[in-house]
Amino acid sequence: QHALDFRIANYGTGHPNTACMHSDIARLLLAMGRSDEALARAQMAITLFVPGFAPGDPYANPVALDSVTSDVLLLDALLVKFRLLVKDAPDPRARASADEVIDLVVQLIERLRTGVQAEGSKLFWTIHVRSFIEEALHHCHQHAPTGRSEWVERVLALMELGRNALLAETIGRLDALSDGGLPAALANEERTLKGRIAETRRYVLLEEKKCERMNADRVGLWKKSLAADELALGLLASRIEKDFPAYHELKYARIRITREALLHRMGHGRSLLCMYQGESAVYLLLLDHRGAQLVKELRATEVVQAAFALREALRDREASLHDPSVAYRAFVENAATLYERTIGRFDPKPYSLLTIVPDGVFQYLPFDVLLTGRPTGDRRDYSALPYLIKSHTIHTVPMLRSWLRPRPDDARGDSPYLGIAPVYVASDLGGLRALHHNVAEVAHVHELFGGTILEGPAASEENFRSDAPDARVLHLAMHTVFDDADPLHTAFAFGNAGANDDGLLHMHELFGMELGAQLALLSACSTGDGPLLHGEGITSMARAFAYTGCPSMVMNLWDCDDQVAPGCA
Repeated sequence: QHALDFRIANYGTGHPNTACMHSDIARLLLAMGRSDEALARAQMAITLFVPGFAPGDPYANPVALDSVTSDVLLLDALLVKFRLLVKDAPDPRARASADEVIDLVVQLIERLRTGVQAEGSKLFWTIHVRSFIEEALHHCHQHAPTGRSEWVERVLALMELGRNALLAETIGRLDALSDGGLPAALANEERTLKGRIAETRRYVLLEEKKCERMNADRVGLWKKSLAADELALGLLASRIEKDFPAYHELKYARIRITREALLHRMGHGRSLLCMYQGESAVYLLLLDHRGAQLVKELRATEVVQAAFALREALRDREASLHDPSVAYRAFVENAATLYERTIGRFDPKPYSLLTIVPDGVFQYLPFDVLLTGRPTGDRRDYSALPYLIKSHTIHTVPMLRSWLRPRPDDARGDSPYLGIAPVYVASDLGGLRALHHNVAEVAHVHELFGGTILEGPAASEENFRSDAPDARVLHLAMHTVFDDADPLHTAFAFGNAGANDDGLLHMHELFGMELGAQLALLSACSTGDGPLLHGEGITSMARAFAYTGCPSMVMNLWDCDDQVAPGCA
């Protein structure tokens, strides 16, 4: 209360830093069990963040978010209110209000992703709301109305919200730039202004939080600079909206994932399985033309452990060679358990195509090897096992919005294919071992597509940078050099360094490239593997290609033999 009084005296009642104190007090009252007072405080904060919203009913929510004074602080207040509402779930008014709050939170997170927040802030808020997403999915699971599609779309939006924060924003930007016709100079000006505004806002917020110790002169200078940049961005945004409406629509319009759009995209021969890995449960939504089913798997720890164990078994050949019988039994147990606790909870048998949107540790899994049954007897025969791939065609996508967005049949590149196959010698990049089959692999794929092959000395980083933007299919048959300390420095190895490069195409360098490829064949070890960042996904070379705008990848989830790399398949 002392902090609130101080901020009212120094900033005024309606200042965001004053209003956020009401959210803090509401959170404390909630912890003390004083729910009615807490709800009143949270509602007071919301009214201060949304001018013109002055309800008498504590269950009422804003209808529009056009005049919000702070998206981030309003989001915080809504999260407090949601937790109060779900405590009062038996009341139909509380349930209806909680549904509205879920929809408002989804809108706010979408705005934060495309707004002036720095990338770190976008990822922070996605991670920050993951506990809310799990609580909201639990709410939907408990109170899903039978025969209505609103809850399905709400569940899909929640699952999509909790992952791929930076990838979603980057793909949206690339799509807008490629299809919206915005000149590069304006795009750079927009990006620079947004970055500067985000940093200045962060400085002001950190300084104002010091209350009595705040340096008022410094804050004043920052606010003056901030006002000038915000005015410049506003004028630029108006110009872009007027002169380049297609870019503005693609970049800033909220993409609503509807059941009808998904069913249209799926056709009649496909099932869609969306996953969400929470702390206490795994949520699974299966959607097809028969309807939608939402399942809550409470044995989350057991399922996650089975997923990690299966991943390690597939990656570690030494363990299989050391004790084949034990390794076989462990594989069968984990692959069958994962099927039973996930896909087996449903009945996708009538559908031969199964699209999966994985989350968390499940992004590491090749779902094809899950077992739809358990073998009888002691005979060890991997080829006879009932793999899921024998009954379904499996397709995994990182997120729904990019899968839903219609793409033109003609790719952006002019060349049908670019294959890269370096020939390594002992002096290359610390003595990488020779690859004996990558040249033949690239030649075989070249027979299918035509286009260009770069092999031996011509397979250089410089030539890749020059030729790759025009290729519709990219095929890299080479070594990967891993950096466990900093995954962003993991790289594709092109062999000898050139005059203008080091011969290594690092993951962080890919983030800055814009490629025209519709398919990337990443025929190197562990191109789909890397550290898992909650709220974002796996930090891998495949994800880096997704950042370049490439919609489809063939990748390896572990170290592979040169002769059986993806391009040969």
